[in-house]
Formats: sequence, structure tokens, C-alpha cells
Amino acid sequence: MVVEHTEALEYDLMTTTSFTLDDLGGRLSFRALSSFVKRLPKTSETWQELNPEYAEFATWESSAIIPQLLATISDQLNWLMWLYSSTNSTKKQPKPKPLKRPGVKETTKRYGKDPIPISEFNDWWDNN
Repeated sequence: MVVEHTEALEYDLMTTTSFTLDDLGGRLSFRALSSFVKRLPKTSETWQELNPEYAEFATWESSAIIPQLLATISDQLNWLMWLYSSTNSTKKQPKPKPLKRPGVKETTKRYGKDPIPISEFNDWWDNN
């Protein structure tokens, strides 16, 4: 391990275990530290510092992406069920609403529901 990455290694040790580099040679053996470094996940700070060109792949191993992927899959399945039921029914089916994504704020802009006269639209278009 190069000295320039000790801060990232210290962070990974502190957040993953109860050790720090000050414990090396005492409570933390060199063999245990070596095993720890060899088995670091791609989401660790040390791995990302040592492999900056592959740091974006760490996102795919993160536990934060799983809820996003499940919500997307659920939305796609709901749309497929809606499409199937709409084509095989004479009744109008309500469109599915997307699941709220964890950690994502909803930022939908609403400009109104009624159409505006063309003269007002031209003024609005010219000013925007």
C-alpha cells in the first residue's frame, strides 16, 4: 500500500471494522490487514483511489442502486400489464403511476391544465 492512500485505507478500516492503522502490530496483525486490503469491495474508498478508471463500476455494487432498479422494473411491469389489459378490454384502464424513487425528490413542473389562446401563447413563446 502506497503512503498516499493511507487516508482512504484508514477510512475503510474505521467504517468497516473497529480498527485504525494505529492498531497495526497490536490488535490488528499485518496478515489481517493484508487480507482486508485484498478483499476490499469496489465500493470502498481505497479500491476507488487505486482504480480511478473503474470507479464508476462501484455504483453497480452499491446497495443504493438496488431499490432504484427494483422500482424501474416494477414500473415497466405495470406498464406492460396496462398495455395488455388495455388492448384486451373494452373498458378504459387507468394508466399506471410510477413508484416514488427512494432518495429522489419529485420535480414536476405544472404550467396549467387549460389551453391558452394563440395570442397569449405567442407572447409567452417570444419571452421564453
